[in-house]
Formats: sequence, structure tokens, C-alpha cells
Amino acid sequence: NMALIFSRVGLSPQELYRVMSADKEASVLKRLMPGQKLKFQINDGDLQQLVYKIDALNTLHVNRTQDESFVVSTDTRKMETRVTNTSGIIHSSLFLAGQKADLSDNLIMELVNIFGWDVDFALDIRSGDTFSLLFEEHYLDGEKLRDGKILAADFTNRGDSSRAVLFTDPKGNSQYYSEDGKSMRKAFLRSPVDFRRIGSRFGKRYHPALKQKRMHTGVDYAAARGTPRTCAR
Repeated sequence: NMALIFSRVGLSPQELYRVMSADKEASVLKRLMPGQKLKFQINDGDLQQLVYKIDALNTLHVNRTQDESFVVSTDTRKMETRVTNTSGIIHSSLFLAGQKADLSDNLIMELVNIFGWDVDFALDIRSGDTFSLLFEEHYLDGEKLRDGKILAADFTNRGDSSRAVLFTDPKGNSQYYSEDGKSMRKAFLRSPVDFRRIGSRFGKRYHPALKQKRMHTGVDYAAARGTPRTCAR
């Protein structure tokens, strides 16, 4: 915490109070995480400047003024946005095909969320299904910082193709629409839960007690540890 850090560098609690009360932007100093660094410029026991790199884009600056008060400001850098595309063919699973196409897990899940109203990614996927997408990537100093939004996507399942395009209205609300202008969101999802949480599919499976394969006539959905229980009648 800041009180301990100020004490370690020889600054008084009064100095910390003046910094924290100088501007509401200084409140980010209350949420320090292990490993983050602060730079101090101290002259004759008085803080002259404090620099705190909040993240890759934002840096907090605290500067002493001539009247012995503090001015707080945040310097925000802008990322460069590039548009790229990729495509893939599913042979065993969407995740493996997505990773082979150099897609992050987040982009794969965003692709699932776009087409999840029309495709059950737990049960409908077949070998030979294809996907392609146009998406943004954000760069800083020439290095990729993170993925952006999917701008357009195409998914072919069992020979049927679906296309989606991102549209943002003047108020900044974004939603995906089909080629004929209809929302990709339907009344119901094809899969009731995240398709990654399939515990066992329909078909033969290995029985751990009987040590042999037995027919399993259903689909088991798994839940992460700590998921609240619900009851249905």
C-alpha cells in the first residue's frame, strides 16, 4: 500500500495525504498490485514528482507546483488498429482449428457467441466445417497488444453458410447482423451452456468402474467448481 511505500522512501504520511487529496485521479494509487513500480523524485525530503505506470497505455504523473501543492494528470497513449483476416477448416474441434489459424481463445469464443444462436458448437460441429473472419488487432510500438473486435465472419456447418457483420449505431451500440439485415441474436441459444463445458457426449464411453466401453445415451454438461446449484422441475 502507499503508506508503506511512502515510509520506505522517507516520505511522511502528511505528504501522502496531500497527494491523495490533490485530485480524484490519484485514487488509482489505492489499487496497487504486486509487481507494479513507482518512480519518485525527492529533493531534501520533499516529493517533487511521482510517476506510476498504470498499464501499457496509461501513466499517472504527480508533480509538485511552486505553491507547494500537487498536480495530478494521466498520460494516455493511443494504440494502432490494424485489420486482418484468417480462415480455417475444422477436423476435430473448433478450438484446435482456431489455434491453427492463430486465433486467441477470446476470439474463438467471440466467434462462438456470434453464431451460437444458429449452431450448437457442442453437438453440430462436423469435420470439414469451415470458418473465416475479419477482425481488428491493436498494436503499441509495433508490437501486438491485444485483439480487437470481429468485424465480419462466415461459418459453414454441414454445408450451410451463415455470415455476420458488425454494425455500430450513432449511439455506439454494436451488434452483429446477417446479410439480410436481421440480428444474429435469436430468442434461444442452440446450446444451453458454454460448449466447452461438455462432460460426456452421446455414444460409447469408457466406464471407469467396469473398465470397458458402454453406451452413453445422452450429453452431460459440466460446471466449473463453485457454480451455484439450481433445481428444475
